[in-house]
Amino acid sequence: MLPKVIITGTGLGGDGGRLLAESLAGATAVVVRTLRHPELEEALARAIEPHVPVISCDDLYDASDSFAETYARIAQRVIDLAGASGGPVAYLVPGSPLIAEAVVGLLRERDGVDLEIRLTPGAIDLALDRLGIDPIDGFSVADAAALAGQLDRYHGNVLALQAYDPIIARELALAGSEAGAQVVLLHHLGLADEIVAEIESYRDPRLADADHLTSLALIGLGYRHEQLAHAVEMVADLRVRCPWDAEQTHESLAKHLIEEAYEVVEAIEAAEASPEGSSHLEEELGDLLLQVLFHANIASEEGEFDLESIAAKLTEKLVARHPHVFGDQSAHNAEEVLARWERSKQEQKGRESIVDGIPPSLPAALRLQKLAKKAAALTGDYDLAAELAATAARDSTETALIGAAVDYISSGGDLEQLLRTTARDLEGRIRAREASPE
Repeated sequence: MLPKVIITGTGLGGDGGRLLAESLAGATAVVVRTLRHPELEEALARAIEPHVPVISCDDLYDASDSFAETYARIAQRVIDLAGASGGPVAYLVPGSPLIAEAVVGLLRERDGVDLEIRLTPGAIDLALDRLGIDPIDGFSVADAAALAGQLDRYHGNVLALQAYDPIIARELALAGSEAGAQVVLLHHLGLADEIVAEIESYRDPRLADADHLTSLALIGLGYRHEQLAHAVEMVADLRVRCPWDAEQTHESLAKHLIEEAYEVVEAIEAAEASPEGSSHLEEELGDLLLQVLFHANIASEEGEFDLESIAAKLTEKLVARHPHVFGDQSAHNAEEVLARWERSKQEQKGRESIVDGIPPSLPAALRLQKLAKKAAALTGDYDLAAELAATAARDSTETALIGAAVDYISSGGDLEQLLRTTARDLEGRIRAREASPE
């Protein structure tokens, strides 16, 4: 017969120990994750017979260097005791055995053990009652220790369990308040010293008493990227309900992507000259974002990738190409950063040449600009004019034009911008001539 382990929680309390006695029925020994729990020893004394030993794991917390080590040692203690006792051994946790209990996960992974989980009402039930929340209307449960840095992943109502340290409680209270949520302290639910109170400031003195029976509820937490999520849903809806959108492909949208990119550039150029420039740039960036969302949605329909995987790949790339920010390297100026970026791209993409990856479809001036920068990256004294002159024999007019372009690029000028500005000035003169013909 396999050694048997009964896994259960302490329950809500306040019932004279009846639920606890029922959940521990038949156990020949009780292993308690921690006895640092108000009234637990008294409750156990009422719930079990005097001959049933109670073994605390607080000594393992004190002797281990990490939580992972502690949990592994607790699981092994439970298994060893179950194998040696000849009868069911209970493993008792504060709260629910199904929520935020790493040891339960470890026990489930072990072969050769007969596990029985006995559920009792726990802290989440009490929290929902005290807060007056129906979870069907939107409710999440999170680990308080990790939540403060992950609030952008949550919205609505969030219960942060195990705010076991005042520092964690204060940090989460501050982050929740800054995110626009109502912060409610839930301390020692079901016990005589229970506190359920809204926290106006992370300096609230009641947070100083936070322990492993303290939780914080963030009510009405706004989703940081709510409008972006709405835009993603809208694009998906358009793909289903709009005949034109439904017909689009990566190829058919390519020209629109180029057009929108140029309109963004135009908005950037006009931003400083017009009071409405910022708003116009915002609008054009939205149009460009729409193209990205459409391509992501099309790929998602084919099971290729989606917006999340695009963001994940971008994050991975940014980390890899910024070792001076996310690693142990250093960069003293922008030139070093750009040089490292180019080397990183060439290595990661397996490119044989630094000019690989410059799209042939780029406008000629912009393509020449990029090639010139790549050439200059080879060596500081790279003779771009000589290289261009050697590519083909040209008449004197062409040679003069090329020479002027090379001189302009070599002096740090932006040829593409120059041509755009010249074209815009020419357009203005044409419009003026039309308005005032001779």
